[in-house]
Amino acid sequence: RTFDGNGNVISSKQVENHSAIAAVSLLSPDYVRVRFDFQEISRPYAKLRIGEVLFGIVESFDPNTISETSLEYEIDPIAESLPSRECVVRIDNSDQRFNLINPQGVYAYLQQPQSFHVQMGIGETKAGIDYVSMGEFYFATASAEDSSLTAEITAYDWFYWLEKGTYKNTSSGEWTLGEAVAAILENAEIECEVVMSEEAAETPLLKITDDVTNREALRLAVQAACCTAFFDRSGRLVILDLTQTSPVDELNSDNMTGPPKVTIESAVNTVQLSVHNAAQGTETVYTASHIVRNEMRQVKTVQNNMVHPDMGQTVADWILAWCQGRITYETDERGNPETDLTETVKICDYFGVNRNAIVTKQV
Repeated sequence: RTFDGNGNVISSKQVENHSAIAAVSLLSPDYVRVRFDFQEISRPYAKLRIGEVLFGIVESFDPNTISETSLEYEIDPIAESLPSRECVVRIDNSDQRFNLINPQGVYAYLQQPQSFHVQMGIGETKAGIDYVSMGEFYFATASAEDSSLTAEITAYDWFYWLEKGTYKNTSSGEWTLGEAVAAILENAEIECEVVMSEEAAETPLLKITDDVTNREALRLAVQAACCTAFFDRSGRLVILDLTQTSPVDELNSDNMTGPPKVTIESAVNTVQLSVHNAAQGTETVYTASHIVRNEMRQVKTVQNNMVHPDMGQTVADWILAWCQGRITYETDERGNPETDLTETVKICDYFGVNRNAIVTKQV
């Protein structure tokens, strides 16, 4: 039973349960207290203990209630952006539970950012499906039309919520990447595990004195340490410098629906990195260049006011090295759901070059 502030019962429900977990659907607006009464238990002479109570909307969607699902993961190797993982699910709404104005619906109880766990399964039979976790997402929006039989739910990872607040240091100075990340997450009121090397965590940075979003502050910080960042499927913030490793999978004619699409990025042979040092009142430009004979100068300009003077040339050289890796593969395959961002795969092509490539986007 649920009660309001005056002790009046708002709603109650009797439930029969035979497992360790019980999901009870009981709409209770503005409750302040919950009471559980157990009439009997299935095991005689046993003590009953409540291990955990989760309040909120608990929904389980499966192939019987899902008409369409799309997942999109992406990582930017040089942290020009911090793309947010996105999950869009179209579900059965024939009972109109997700309609916004339905007084008996659940939309009024949906809160941002409620967690949204996604699993993907592969198997020859329904009983033989092996499920793989695709990560934790957080509810952002839901939409449904009165005449529609489906509703659409959209959820993102924490990068989306980092965009909602601003960050600014009250004074100029220096700090490390580890200190910057901790301060930004604390300002955004996000608690998560951070994974990065000790070397990266000790990278010196300049404090940012501009008004920027938490997401932009984090982007500048990791870029100034020659790193990029993403939230993995366990909800951890991973900060690293992308490098090729041993391939975890091979994409060939057995699992690709067609040859890979290959694109060549615009040529860049010069990077100009501008850094404004608020403490010293100076503007410094670091230039990295690799121009072969008779080649036109193709310049990429970058502004990052968190780059420390000791790291300026290193960051410029790092960005140029990534810009000169110009070949991008786009494949359409029966994907292995366990393959994740930052992992290396071998891509077989018509000419037998069969290069290794880092996974930077999955759709």
